[in-house]
Amino acid sequence: MKQNINNTPANSGSGDKFKIAFDKVNANFTELYGLIVTNNKQIENGRNFITAANLPKEQPLEFITGLNLVITTITTNISTINNNLKDLELEITTLNSTVASLNSTVLAQASLIASQSNLIAIINSEIASLKTKVK
Repeated sequence: MKQNINNTPANSGSGDKFKIAFDKVNANFTELYGLIVTNNKQIENGRNFITAANLPKEQPLEFITGLNLVITTITTNISTINNNLKDLELEITTLNSTVASLNSTVLAQASLIASQSNLIAIINSEIASLKTKVK
């Protein structure tokens, strides 16, 4: 049975996750390959097999239409996956930019803390010096 990837509305992030989408693509390929025969032997799933010699002559249009639907579904699924990958790439780029910004902020804060620590050490030294002079 044809499996559609849920991506409604497009690029909203509410559709199928990659694992589920690829499982559906694999199911569609399995269904398609179930109709193909290698060396005149039926492939795994026990369906009536089709070879060039025994294409269904009574309903060739329905057969071709069915294959076209499978191919269209696969093409749509691949397009959806490509769009999802582009969205993921954009999200990764945004995350990388955010991490770089946070790293810069952390480094600036660390530098400020080091400066303040040096200042505290100088003040403590001056206080100690003054205490000695007062005695």
